[in-house]
Amino acid sequence: ANEDYEKCLKAVESYEETASSNLSIPVIALRNDSDSTLNGFIVYYYFSSARPADVRIDDYFLMGGTKSIETVSGNVFRVKLDYSNISLASNSRFPASEGLKFGMHYADYANWNILDDYSNNGLDSFSVNNKIVVQSADGSILFGEPPIIFGDEVGKKAKVYIKSESSDIYGRYRFYVRNEGLVPLSSFSF
Repeated sequence: ANEDYEKCLKAVESYEETASSNLSIPVIALRNDSDSTLNGFIVYYYFSSARPADVRIDDYFLMGGTKSIETVSGNVFRVKLDYSNISLASNSRFPASEGLKFGMHYADYANWNILDDYSNNGLDSFSVNNKIVVQSADGSILFGEPPIIFGDEVGKKAKVYIKSESSDIYGRYRFYVRNEGLVPLSSFSF
């Protein structure tokens, strides 16, 4: 069955509808370019928040799906859009027009930085986005790559660089750490 799913869902496209500093409105569409029907699926949109209790999700256009917020790890969360009872016919798009649309903001409409959200591509028109994950009803990933979690954070990536300044008489080395990830690093040792 998983092989059929892998052949089925070909792309998830998205864009960010708003340019507001206190609101994010992701717009998402799924494309099934195969000859197989996809029966039941779940869409996961990953985001970060230091104030998860204050996050509000407004449903603008969810096409019969149910929404919820799940904790992934630390300050990483995901919006779960459940379409377990929906079928996506072969060679079709879901939804057929426009896209799934929901708003994310804090209760007091404080600043929301879309650049902190793993799944937000920051674009203003539909583009393939492999950071939005779609799973079958049985939990198999059909499309996308979930964020890599390190401890309680997502997207941590540090590289250690070494510079040798040695001679025949002595050896001296310089080490430095460069943050090449998606989140700030703190309290680390190497």
